[in-house]
Amino acid sequence: MRRFSALVLAGAFLICLCGCGGGNGVGPLSIAFTNSVGAVPGGTMFVFSVTTQNDTQNRGVNFTLALNTPSNNETTTPCTTACGSISAPTNTIVANGPKTFTTTTTVTYSAPLLPPTPNNLILTATANANSSLTTTDTFTVGAPQIVVRITNKITNIEPGAAPVTLNASVQFDTTNAGVTWMLTAQGAACSPACGTITNPQPFSVVYAPPTSVPAAPNNTPTITATSVTNTSISDFDDLRIQSATLPVSVSITNPFTQITAGGEGVTINAQVTNDVADQGVTWSLEPASDAGALSAEQPLSVIYTPPNNAPQPPNNTPTITATSVADNTKSASFSFTIESSSEAFAGPYAFVIRGHDDSGNTMAAVGSFTSDGAGKITTGEIDLNTGNASAPETTAPVTGSYQRTVTNAAERLFHIQLSGTLIPGGTSPLDFDGRFRSRPGHPDSTTNFDLAEISGHSGAWTLSGDMERQDLSSAQITNFTGRKVRVALTRNSGSGGYENGDFALSDSGSVLEGALEEHGTLTFSRSSGDESVAGFFTPQNDIVGGNLASFDRSGRATLTLFMQFSEGARHFALYAVSPTRLIVIEADSSQSAETGIVQVTSTPD
Repeated sequence: MRRFSALVLAGAFLICLCGCGGGNGVGPLSIAFTNSVGAVPGGTMFVFSVTTQNDTQNRGVNFTLALNTPSNNETTTPCTTACGSISAPTNTIVANGPKTFTTTTTVTYSAPLLPPTPNNLILTATANANSSLTTTDTFTVGAPQIVVRITNKITNIEPGAAPVTLNASVQFDTTNAGVTWMLTAQGAACSPACGTITNPQPFSVVYAPPTSVPAAPNNTPTITATSVTNTSISDFDDLRIQSATLPVSVSITNPFTQITAGGEGVTINAQVTNDVADQGVTWSLEPASDAGALSAEQPLSVIYTPPNNAPQPPNNTPTITATSVADNTKSASFSFTIESSSEAFAGPYAFVIRGHDDSGNTMAAVGSFTSDGAGKITTGEIDLNTGNASAPETTAPVTGSYQRTVTNAAERLFHIQLSGTLIPGGTSPLDFDGRFRSRPGHPDSTTNFDLAEISGHSGAWTLSGDMERQDLSSAQITNFTGRKVRVALTRNSGSGGYENGDFALSDSGSVLEGALEEHGTLTFSRSSGDESVAGFFTPQNDIVGGNLASFDRSGRATLTLFMQFSEGARHFALYAVSPTRLIVIEADSSQSAETGIVQVTSTPD
């Protein structure tokens, strides 16, 4: 058996400053190690303790760990991680009188697994009340402490099941003596009620369960493997004897398909059915490096945090797996893509959708939402207009979810579901599909996508439209007041038609005069007969006033225009896209579901 080196206390000395007490009757300040160790086994910890007498300041000592060898004209050499580490010191103070105290300061030394070179360490304690007062203790790092592991533990076993051979490994045992085996229940021998162990070997034993489930505590026995060389070191297999149950199944309740590099951690939840002992799951991430990290692991949840930068393939498509503890053959997993922030569908987006149902009814909607880069739509609003005076128009908050698939660098497919019943007469959320395409020549084409070919069905409604990244910093009324505004509206109806015009906004947001010109088809009857004649009309309606209201956190504002002729006031909802661009929808149900663009062109003339 290898022996640890002898206790070395050459430097364990006591220094006192006799004048510390002065003439006030307080004794001199003194410090001394009260425990020492010749060698600390590799991979273990030892608590050093120093007592300070007559510590009038109650401050104790501080510690420094170094190699006990000269360096750079000093008596010691600074220590690296190869020497181990020490914790922050802890003080315990006992009053000996109104002005005198005894302070006991402890520090925990964590030894490295392998000894440093040279293997001679010195721990110096310095009085905080007087830095010239020190005491030292020297020691070495010994051979690593023996480690025992049962390598194939049993978690659950049925009564009458076939015997199982358990194997043990013993590390850092220079004698290679192996282990002894023991079967107990709550610390007491329990065989044969809890089963039997036979054919014990230095590194294996055979366990056979009883033929029926025993009463507690014999139904949860413990098999112990104890080192022969050091009987204080063991490993334990706590198992459960139970009858066959329904098969265990594992599911992950909130998987995702994409996540943004550098984003916040996401809590992932698992569900395990027929988990009799509620043991939950263990979690794993593959690959284990350069693909983020798992933390705060719980039986049914774990936090996944993506890396700061998107890794290169294949590490950019990792897999998270939840494996049942009760039955490690049962698991659930999902894979996802880690995207750089420039690729992720994350942030605020403004959109316009137009649609019709099978009966020819029309609708239009504009709105905005914020996606989190991990499959959720967190906030947003939508304004809906059917052009039907008998149907109330909708302004509603939205949340929801999305799925996106990257097929190549130029094409990105997705599916979006906005929560709530938003389509008239619909019974389900608003669903639509689309394809991202970068806008040619756009200065930020990697993060601002045109949403070409929005399509889908929600109930009987067929949908189309487009979407683009939203700049919420532009959602300030001061960005648009005092400017000249150009309006272009398109009617979503069978007769078609459009409107355009312009007006100016004052510094307060009030609308100055302007005009809207309507273009469309007109059918009328001659006074002399029933013949219908189709014509094209372009009437102009002057704007005599109005107001632009404040923007909310979704970038939405309202615009009111007072018209000169019979229309009176017209109302619109707007969503800011950029400092010079807004999308707009007619908010009056009597109007024909008009949507369009408001473009800020210049300051008023």
